[in-house]
This record gives sequence, structure tokens and C-alpha cells, in this order.
Amino acid sequence: MAATLPQDVLEIVFRYVEQDPHQIGRGGKKLSKREAARQSFHRLCLVSRVFCHVGRRFLYRKPLFGRHLAPKALFQLAETLRANQRYLGKLVTSLSGADTACERLGLAEETLGPTSLQFRGFSKAFSWQLFIFSSCPNCREVTATYSAESELKKLVRIVSTSLPDLRRIRLVDSSSGRDAIRAAKLSIVDPEASLLSLHSFFPIDTSRLTDLALRYCAASEPDLLKLVMLAPQLVKLSLKSSSFDPDNHLLWQYATDVEGSRLPTKFFALLPNIVRLELGGLAALSVWRLQLLAKHSPRIRHLSTEDCVWLRDEGASAVFPTNDLAEVFPTFKRLKYAHIGTIPFGYSNTLVKPIEKAFKKMRAKLAFEFADDVCPNCGRRHF
Repeated sequence: MAATLPQDVLEIVFRYVEQDPHQIGRGGKKLSKREAARQSFHRLCLVSRVFCHVGRRFLYRKPLFGRHLAPKALFQLAETLRANQRYLGKLVTSLSGADTACERLGLAEETLGPTSLQFRGFSKAFSWQLFIFSSCPNCREVTATYSAESELKKLVRIVSTSLPDLRRIRLVDSSSGRDAIRAAKLSIVDPEASLLSLHSFFPIDTSRLTDLALRYCAASEPDLLKLVMLAPQLVKLSLKSSSFDPDNHLLWQYATDVEGSRLPTKFFALLPNIVRLELGGLAALSVWRLQLLAKHSPRIRHLSTEDCVWLRDEGASAVFPTNDLAEVFPTFKRLKYAHIGTIPFGYSNTLVKPIEKAFKKMRAKLAFEFADDVCPNCGRRHF
């Protein structure tokens, strides 16, 4: 076989094996999709050197996932990841399972023999953990373990300096069960979990947390306030709730049936450094909320409230007073894009024109969705 193949051919092979692997193993046993793909990529590496890069891209993406590696094999893995200018280490995107592997090495500490790693003063097992973290600069997901304060400090230093793209961490003291590293970015997607339950995955020290993306089921207003008070230095924030579907909600009964999905007014005064704010599946906007956001978040450039609906500021106030809003939006000095959610107008209603003109003067892009339904009680749209 030729020593090389066109890159597009290799990409086709990679996608085909990853997405549709043969899931019947030896003896007719059905394999999980990931295990079937792992075995297929392993066989590809044995077929020809031309497929080695394709196979390694998959095999080293999550080298510890679902693997029961012997202690000596774990040390060999660490040395392999560090070799050849860390070529293989750069393929790793997840080191989930490193904590389990470290514990397994700890149990076998007495029989490991002479193993040399550069981290002195720590056990061989813990040094192995530090070694692989420092060898995988593109890793985005990490689980780790520690048993003493000195180990914790070393982990914090290694992960903070060696993993600039880290998105998700699990660094747990067995006695506390809390994350202990400082992270700049954190992303958690669990459409069936409450926001309060996701707090348990937050770092103890949130002083570096600037980029946060959460997808959850529901949250109380105190929990939403607690979130932004925990990390007031946020630059990017994405909050999306799976419990509130504006297409199935009575859009004319604003703020009367949105418990667990309503953002409290004070929320918009607690984001002083925000540049990009994305909200989804929430009852979010009103004139007063926008005024607070413009006043307290002077750096904001991107505001997206797609799949969100509007609220009344007071019981008798209009839900969507276009003239007032046309005056509010220009107070955002740096705003370049805004999706203002679902507005209580029918398709192509001309009442939205004042806002469109305001955005044109701002040289900013405006997006929104029209409400297609009418009130079942009176047959009209309330605004």
C-alpha cells in the first residue's frame, strides 16, 4: 500500500469507522459502539502505517476511557505520551479516569519496581498523574485525585500551567467531594439536573472563572443570584434551561407561570465584566432589566436571548413597549449583536420598526422571533 493517502480520504475513513463501527466481536459478542470503534482503529494501525495517524487520533483522544490498564502499562502510556515532541500527547482531549488509574497504581506501589519520573518528593502513583497532565497540552477534561495539601498545591500548579484549554475538571478530595482547582472555563450540560445540583461541580475557588456555560432543568431565583455572585468576574456566560419551552407557553400570561425559569431583576446588575451573555429557555427580558444591564455591564457586545420571552416590569405595564425599548438599546455603548427572543407580535408586525431603526443607527445586528399564537381567552395578542 502506498505510504500516503490524500487527507480527505483519511478523513472519510476516520468518520466512517468512528460513526459506524462493526459492533460484533469475537464469539459473536456485541460490543459497545465506542469499544467496537476502539478495536477497529487498533486493527487499522496494524494494517498499514498510512492509517496510524487515523487510528491514533481516536485511540489517544481518551486513552484512559473504559480501559483496565495494568500498572506497568500505565507507566508505559505516560512515557509514550511524552515522547516524539509530545505528538501523541497533543492528540489527547480527555484524561477522565486518571484518578482511578492513580489509585490503582497506589495499590500496586510496592511492586512497581524502579520507575523514574521527574516529580520528586511524591509517590510514584501521584508522580505518574502529574506526568501525564503535563504531557497533554490540548486536554479539555481531567479527573484527578490527591490525598494531602502538598499534592493538591502541586496539582493546581501543573494543571493551571500545562492545560490552557481545560473546560471540565474533577479534582476531588475523598473527604470533601468538591473540586479544588481554579478554572478559567467551565461547561456543564445536564438537561435533567437542577442548577443547584450543578454548583457541587464548581471549583472551590472561583476567582479565575471567566467563561461559564450551563445547561440545566430548572433553578430558583435565589440560585440564579447565587450563581453570578459566586463569579462576578465572568466575561462569558451561557445559561440555558430545558424546562421552559416558549412555543408551548402562554406568552400572553407573562411572569405568571414561569417559576424555575424566571431571571430575577437583580441578576442583570451583577455582571460588571460581561462581554457575551447568552440565555435560553427563560423568561428573561423587560425594559427595566435591560436598563440595569446597560448600566452595570458597559462592556457587553453580544446579547442573545433566543427561545426566551419577555416579562412585565409591573402588573399594568406593557410587555413590549417598542418606543421605550428603542430608547433603551442605544444606551448599550458597545453592543454589536442582540437576539431579543420571542416578542408578543404576529409575523411582520410593523410595531417593531422603531427598534429596528435604533439598531440600524447603532450599526448593530438585531434578531428576534415573532409569537405566532393568540390568547385562548380573548383571541388577541397582549402587548
